[in-house]
Amino acid sequence: MELLIEQLFDGAELRPSLLVIEDAHWIDPTTLGLLERCLVRIDRARMLIVITSAGNQPRLDAPERDELVANRLSRASVEAIVRTSAGTACSDRPWRRSATQTDGVPLFVEELTRAVLETG
Repeated sequence: MELLIEQLFDGAELRPSLLVIEDAHWIDPTTLGLLERCLVRIDRARMLIVITSAGNQPRLDAPERDELVANRLSRASVEAIVRTSAGTACSDRPWRRSATQTDGVPLFVEELTRAVLETG
């Protein structure tokens, strides 16, 4: 793990770097340990760490931390995604169903719209 951390931070000395940890709500203990060790050194590096999570993100201490919370989409936003994805094949019924069944999660809206279009 120390070798990996050294490589990450040595690379950041050469050029600004980005470390992305996606779906942190499923983070395993080893990756969490790696992330915590990186955060201890982050204030001295030209590195940005971006962590995405669908909730239940582990609490991490970082010298500088900004948190951006993306709320669920409104019905109007769900409708816009469905109409854009479905085009002329869209009636009122699919987007209403999408708004209800997807709980406003953009990826779920797109996938349910695709499934409705594929199955007719």
